[in-house]
Amino acid sequence: MLQKVMGLLRVVVTPMTLMVFSNAFSQETWETYNSTNSGFKGNRVQGIAIDSQGSKWFGTQTAGVNVFDGSAWVNYTTDAGLANDNVYVVTIDSDGNKWLGTNGGVSLFDGSSWASYTAPTIAHNKVNSVAIDSEKNVWLATKEGVSKFDGQGWVNFGSDVLGSDYEYAQAVIVDLDGKIWFLERRGAAY
Repeated sequence: MLQKVMGLLRVVVTPMTLMVFSNAFSQETWETYNSTNSGFKGNRVQGIAIDSQGSKWFGTQTAGVNVFDGSAWVNYTTDAGLANDNVYVVTIDSDGNKWLGTNGGVSLFDGSSWASYTAPTIAHNKVNSVAIDSEKNVWLATKEGVSKFDGQGWVNFGSDVLGSDYEYAQAVIVDLDGKIWFLERRGAAY
């Protein structure tokens, strides 16, 4: 279960449903969104991000990504241009572009159109995590290594660079010093 506090709003994501808790008032209230009571498609949420307009982006296991602006739901799938409907992670860069790591590559949504990148352009199609560094480079943690996009093209790093112990990258994050950290099954590397 993932829980994040954002001001007076708490979002709780469980494997089967999405609940929103607001403690802005003296009494606690919960709102539950799922495929039976809203425009939410699929019920297994795997990733979440909030854009600069406050819209929530929910990556799902089978239904692509759901976007909720506070009043209406929009769902994007492979029919719209998403690489795969199994979305592990949603990351938003400083320009507002959405990067979605899926089981079929990584997709970029600029607000109007989609672009998708797949292997061998990226290290592997299973993209577990996406991070953006201060120079706007996009970093992917994939099943078979790491990929970096500099705005012009992709560079892949596999076991030949990372070492055999660091091939399956599960997560990526940029620290305050600008170091790129990767979590692997057997440890971490930067």
